[in-house]
Amino acid sequence: WNEDFLKELIFEILKKENFKILITYGKEEEKIGKNFIKNFSSGIIDWGCKDFEFWAGGLSFCKALITMDSGASHLASALNIPTIDIFEERNFKINSKRWHPWDVKHFLLKRPDFNKNSKFKKEIVEALLKVLSYG
Repeated sequence: WNEDFLKELIFEILKKENFKILITYGKEEEKIGKNFIKNFSSGIIDWGCKDFEFWAGGLSFCKALITMDSGASHLASALNIPTIDIFEERNFKINSKRWHPWDVKHFLLKRPDFNKNSKFKKEIVEALLKVLSYG
C-alpha cells in the first residue's frame, strides 16, 4: 500500500460509519506500522505483529476485510468474512479469476497506480458499504 493513499482511505472510511479498523503488520514492518497508527486519534485497533494464531483470531472478529490479494483474503473466506480483494491491474483477469474469495460476499477491484487515480478510494469505500449491505 502507498502510505498516503492508505491514510486517506482510512480517514474516508472512518467518516462514513462508526467503524473500527484493525491494522496488522509483520515483524519487519513493526516500526512503520506503529508510526503509521499515530496518524489517527481514534477508530484504530493496533493488532500488531504477533503469531499467526493471534493474527487469525483478530481477523475472525472483523465484519469485512480490505486487502491486496493475499493469504488474508483466503482466511477471510474460510471465516465467512466479506472481502474487498484488490488485484494489480496487470494480470487482473487471470489472477482475480483464479484467486478470488470463495463462497463469501466479495468485490474484486483492479488496483490502478495510486498516484493516478483519485477515484479508487471511493471505489473501495463503496465496495465496503455494499458487502456490509449499507449501500
